[in-house]
Amino acid sequence: MKGANSSLRFDESRNDCRRSFRYATVYATHRASGGRMTRKAFGGLWASLVGLLSLVASSLALVTVVAPQAQAYGTIPGREHSNITRAALGCPQSGTDNDYCFDPASLTVLAGGGGPIQNADFFGAVGWPDNLLKPGGADGDEAHCDNADYLDPSYNAGRVYPQTRAQASAALLNCVRHTREAFTSAVDHAADLLDTDNHLKTGTAFTQAKRTVLYDWGRLLHAVQDFYSHSNWADIPAPGLPVGLDNPPGLNMTTPSLLFNALAPEPTAAAIPRDLTTGCYSTSGSCRGHVRHGAPFNGDDTGLNKDAGKIDPKTGAATEPSKYRGKIGRNFQQSVTAAVTDTRLQWVDLRQGLEDRYTGPGQAWLMACGLLRDSPQTACTAGAAKAAGTSLPSADTKSSAGGAKAAACGVNWQQPGGANSTVFMQYVNCGSTALSVAPYAVGEGNESRYTLARVCRTVQPGQVTRWVIDPAYFPPEPTTLQAISQCWPPAAGTASRTQSVPPTADNHRPDTSPAAKNAARLRMNAPVHRVRRDADTASCGTTWAQPGGSGTTVTIDYTNCLGVPTLIAPLAIGDSPDARYSYTGLTQYVPAGDSATQFHIDPPLFPPVPTNLQWTTRVM
Repeated sequence: MKGANSSLRFDESRNDCRRSFRYATVYATHRASGGRMTRKAFGGLWASLVGLLSLVASSLALVTVVAPQAQAYGTIPGREHSNITRAALGCPQSGTDNDYCFDPASLTVLAGGGGPIQNADFFGAVGWPDNLLKPGGADGDEAHCDNADYLDPSYNAGRVYPQTRAQASAALLNCVRHTREAFTSAVDHAADLLDTDNHLKTGTAFTQAKRTVLYDWGRLLHAVQDFYSHSNWADIPAPGLPVGLDNPPGLNMTTPSLLFNALAPEPTAAAIPRDLTTGCYSTSGSCRGHVRHGAPFNGDDTGLNKDAGKIDPKTGAATEPSKYRGKIGRNFQQSVTAAVTDTRLQWVDLRQGLEDRYTGPGQAWLMACGLLRDSPQTACTAGAAKAAGTSLPSADTKSSAGGAKAAACGVNWQQPGGANSTVFMQYVNCGSTALSVAPYAVGEGNESRYTLARVCRTVQPGQVTRWVIDPAYFPPEPTTLQAISQCWPPAAGTASRTQSVPPTADNHRPDTSPAAKNAARLRMNAPVHRVRRDADTASCGTTWAQPGGSGTTVTIDYTNCLGVPTLIAPLAIGDSPDARYSYTGLTQYVPAGDSATQFHIDPPLFPPVPTNLQWTTRVM
């Protein structure tokens, strides 16, 4: 564990008082100089002041000292972080089994609980970054995805923003890197849950190891949840007002971001939409001219954060938002829903991370069970593992404690709760090469193809991976969610960059009628009838061209006429059941009514089997 809650001893009161006043003096000087105080420095100040108050109170009676609310989804007093975590991971979860929800006491260690602030589980693992009383005080900006602010000059009367898009993206990627490090630390420390005989440890040794893993992972959850509150990923601007510094654009995305998948290659700045922004956070008023985070230090009137409101810890229903941006439309609910869904996905990721790291018989399942259960030494037995394997085939038949029968090759899926409940899928790779795959859903519309790229998994030959697809992560229309697509290209950074092609009089689009598309499947190198590409005549959906003939570069265009923003990527389809290749490395954000930058797919990036590279998939 990173440390215990600070408890100031009375015999140290003189030094602590001096330290408190020193922080106060430093802060006053800092404000007077117009400098910018970081979260960590501010946390140190408040930790000392709260410690001083605790000393005074302790001489009178045993009282609870409440620190000021941290500028994130609340740890106290609204406990938004706790309620999001409980809604995502508490038992029971409809349509799932106990492998995907936490028992009450274990959930309290993760999500936090009541009682005095000195209680070890008051903040919980997810609230630990906000704990001003812990050694070092509150964590820095990277733990909250702050200061990744940017506004394109087109929204700012042509004025250059104080921070470049590259600088803003770098700040956001620092937050992403922070979550990946927390993920790795949690997986590393999971080894301490087991003894040398591959049994769960007992007593204090097990309790300490469990808390260490959950506190590592809690840091990840805190940042992921804050991303949806502090950014414009899941919100809209105030209608009827010009978009600008006080009313930044919103991406209005209803599904989780692709950025926080610790099992995928680390994302780059190319994966960040141009208009994605978090708020500038400062304790000294130095955010003038920036998209702001909000209260209390840089104004609550137009801050971007959606930190506060009531969240039902069982359902995730979000009501009574108290922040400006959260009161607009469904912004508060939509940000909370995305945070709940991503929190569930993070548990699926952690389980897969354990499977990938610990391949001994039953190890990964036993570790996950130990984290979930309040009485793991009795609940996490070989018999329990076997019973769990009957409802969903083992994620690794060689490591299942119950010795479950090997599953069939390819895709297997179940939906035990019936329609609109959680879908369990697994993929067994019976080939000779590693594959990167993700669930793939198809609906009835011409653009109703969905790759759940947020959970792309690399599967080695002879191995298996599995997914738990929560209903909140379903496509926005009825689909058949029982197939997979390969996440393509297989190695990060090998894709050619997309190129902007300005519309001109002779820049045309191919005919996108069903007849033309079907004919093109048989003659990709034949001449294609083209129509003008301009705002009035551009065809909706996907159009493509291969002007150099078979074996040459394919260009793909996309116009979003769906009425909602979407993430889009090229898609190649072959003849075999699993011959689908989603170019997730080229995913682009396309606002409603807009066109994507033209995709250019060079021959070295063609799939290894004959395919028709003339489609797109919506990426989730």
